[in-house]
Amino acid sequence: MSYDARAQRVAVSVQEDFDGLMAGAEGCATSPTISPDRSAVYAGDSRGSFYAFDAEDGHRLWQNPPQLGNMLGSPTAAGDDGSIYVATDERLHKLLPDGTVLWSKTYHEYARREEWVKKVDENGDGVEDYVRFAMPAGLAVTSPNRVLLPLTLGYLLPDQGSSVALWPTQAVLAVLDRDGEMAAGPFPVPDVVETTACADRHGNVYVAHVSALSSVCSTLYCKLHLDRLGLPLDAPIEPVGGLSVLRAAGAAGAPPARGKQHP
Repeated sequence: MSYDARAQRVAVSVQEDFDGLMAGAEGCATSPTISPDRSAVYAGDSRGSFYAFDAEDGHRLWQNPPQLGNMLGSPTAAGDDGSIYVATDERLHKLLPDGTVLWSKTYHEYARREEWVKKVDENGDGVEDYVRFAMPAGLAVTSPNRVLLPLTLGYLLPDQGSSVALWPTQAVLAVLDRDGEMAAGPFPVPDVVETTACADRHGNVYVAHVSALSSVCSTLYCKLHLDRLGLPLDAPIEPVGGLSVLRAAGAAGAPPARGKQHP
């Protein structure tokens, strides 16, 4: 784009043949993400399919045949190997640059760890009385050798019909390795909803949090009278907004972190 101050005109150069289309889709469900080598643009449609388009002329490079699920927003692509991470409402997926789905992991796999969410077995029969559950609280992003995923942890409320109702007990940042396994943490954050963590070159992680989630939880806590459900839970997450910094061990260039640190 060029601007001629004397003529007060703006001249725009448009590449009119850039016409990448999502065949058969109802519309785009994500923002686009550029591949690390700048050769492709990734996006997902409202039906759960994922696409790669040529960044120069817009032709479709590939369409991922499996239905990934309802996408939450922009995918992220790792700078070293080009692998793509897509967060949907139920799972975190890892795709290779050619569109192959390498693995898919449900979020509640992380919640079903004793150090994350306490197992509730009131009668001691070895069967959990309430299902430990997790829901995404933001998009997955990559940092050097890691995947950062904000999660809301808690229990699946009973008798909710077809809808998923989570009683949250804590908000955390999960630090995963590139295979989706826990690498560090989880690291509690005061409250997280629809946020994206980011990491600097030193490995320090920044997470913005708002009080919308916990405010809703506080309201539900008063209305549901969870003692009638028999849920042995404390009061919900304390409403608070702000920014948390998780400082990498031995890292420089960031203010001291409040709370825990990770390698």
